[in-house]
Amino acid sequence: MPSLLRTIVAAFVVLIFVLEDQHNQVSAQKLNKTISSGHNLNLPKVQLSAQDQVQVQPYSEKLKLPKLRFYEHANYEGRCVRCVTIGYNDCYTLDPKRFEGTNWVSSISMIQEDPRDGPTTATFYTSPACGGEWFRYSENLKGLTTSWGSLGSYNDQIRSFKIANFYVEPGTGSNQPDDRRTFGEYSCHWGKSNECQKP
Repeated sequence: MPSLLRTIVAAFVVLIFVLEDQHNQVSAQKLNKTISSGHNLNLPKVQLSAQDQVQVQPYSEKLKLPKLRFYEHANYEGRCVRCVTIGYNDCYTLDPKRFEGTNWVSSISMIQEDPRDGPTTATFYTSPACGGEWFRYSENLKGLTTSWGSLGSYNDQIRSFKIANFYVEPGTGSNQPDDRRTFGEYSCHWGKSNECQKP
C-alpha cells in the first residue's frame, strides 16, 4: 500500500509540472501573438535628452558603416572633422556654426567598413542640407578607403553629404533641392590630432 501511495504522489507531482509547463508555453504564445499583431503593450516610451544622445554617439563608432574625414587643407592637411554615418541615404550636415574657423573643406577621405559586397555611392553638396551643387562617386568600396586630395572647383564649398548603399551614376550637378531632414549634430565632431592622419 505505501508503494501505491508513493506512486500516486509521484504521478501527481509530475502532472503539476506538466500542467505548469503547458501554461507557460500558452502564455508565451499569447505574448508573441500580441507582439507580432502590433497590439499596444502599454510599454513606456523612451525619449533621449540632448545629453543622452551625446552618450549614444560612441556606440555609433562601432557600426560597420562608412566613416568620413573632412580636412581643412588639400592633401589631408590641417584640422579635420570626423563623421560617423548611422544609416544610409540620409543627409549629414557639416554645420558651419559648429565647425567655424576652418577654410572649409579642401580634402576628404572615406572608409567603407560595411562588410556587404555591393556599390557605395558618396554625394557631396554645397548646401548644409544636401542641396545646391554636388559631385558624386560610386563604386564597390567594400573595406576600402577612398580619398579626394583636392576638390577642384568644390574647394571650400562642401557643406553636407549622403552615402547610399546602391549605385548612382557618378558625376556633377546643380539645383538639388534641400533635404528636410539632416543629421550631423551627433554624427560629426572635431577630430583629435591622432584621428586626422592622412589616409
